[in-house]
Amino acid sequence: MALLRYTRTNDELSYELQQQLLKIARQSIEYGCEHGARLQADHLLYYPASLTNIGCCFVTLTAPQAKGAYELRGCIGSLTASQPLLKDVVEHAYAAAFQDSRFPPVTTSEVAHLHIEISVLSPQQPLQFRNEAELLKQLQPHKDGLAIEYDGRRATFLPSVWAQLSEPAKFLSKLKQKAGFADDFWSSELRAYRYSCQSFEEGKTT
Repeated sequence: MALLRYTRTNDELSYELQQQLLKIARQSIEYGCEHGARLQADHLLYYPASLTNIGCCFVTLTAPQAKGAYELRGCIGSLTASQPLLKDVVEHAYAAAFQDSRFPPVTTSEVAHLHIEISVLSPQQPLQFRNEAELLKQLQPHKDGLAIEYDGRRATFLPSVWAQLSEPAKFLSKLKQKAGFADDFWSSELRAYRYSCQSFEEGKTT
C-alpha cells in the first residue's frame, strides 16, 4: 500500500468510509477469535484507496449490560500517525479485543454483541503554558482530546471523556491520575498536547 502524507481533518471521512472502517474493525476481531492471530491489512481485498492515507485512531469496544447499558470492554489506540489508517484500525481493533490489560481477551461468544467505536485523531498541537491555571484556560470542553507527558509517563483522554468529566480541572486531575501522578501533581516540565477526533460507531446513520 502506498503511504501518503498525514493530512486528515475532522470532516474528511465520509459516512461510507466510516462504515468501511467499522466493518474492517469487526473483521479484525472476528479473525482474531477464529485464528488467535492478528489479521494482516494486506489480506483485505476491497477497500477505498483513501484509507491508505497515514492516520492514527483509537478503537473502543463496549459490551451490553443490564437494562440496555453498555460497559467498556477494551480501548486501544495511538496518538502518533505512522502507518496507513486502514492498518491502524486493524491493529487497534485486535489490541482492544485481546490485549487491553484491564480486561480478559474477548471470547467468540461475545463478538456478535460488541459495540465498536472508532476515533480518528487529528495531528497533536503542543500547548504553551507556565502553570496549571494557564493550561486549564486553554482547554475546550467536549472538543479537545488531551495528552500529557512527564518523566517517561504519558496518558490521554479522548474528547468523549468530557461527557463524564465536564469541568476542565476535574478532567486534568483524572488524566494525571491515569498517568500515574497524584491529582495535585505539577511540574514545569509537564508537556501537554491537544487534538481533535472524528468519532463514529456502529448503528449510527450520520
